[in-house]
Amino acid sequence: MSTVSRLPESPVNGSPPDEEMFLTASDTLPMAPAPTIECRAAPRVERRFVVRMRMGATALRRCLSRDVSTEGLFVLMPGAPAVGATVECVLVHPVTGVELALRARVVRAGETLAGPGVGLAFDALSDAQRAALATYVSGC
Repeated sequence: MSTVSRLPESPVNGSPPDEEMFLTASDTLPMAPAPTIECRAAPRVERRFVVRMRMGATALRRCLSRDVSTEGLFVLMPGAPAVGATVECVLVHPVTGVELALRARVVRAGETLAGPGVGLAFDALSDAQRAALATYVSGC
């Protein structure tokens, strides 16, 4: 059985009331397991640049990126497509204006402090696209 101890007298607050007690470390319940730390295939970097997105046959929509990696990016946009949808996205380099067209799949949608957006995972990148994307991400 655990013991309950009285709080020591404090020079700032005086002594605690008679009914005030505290639990010792041995009285606490075991802690819940720590939440799983998000593991990604590639580290994300915070980058803001224009992304033009097309869903199906609709016109390209101008959006803004929040972060990007060599595996995907998060795009701020209202009226996001459904999770699982395939989109065409054109990344526009903020300095050079070079465009990189890639296909991606919507893997999540949600609200951020900056507004609504979608997480995209790049689909079926060729070796040339993967190399261009790595250069693009490191040079933004």
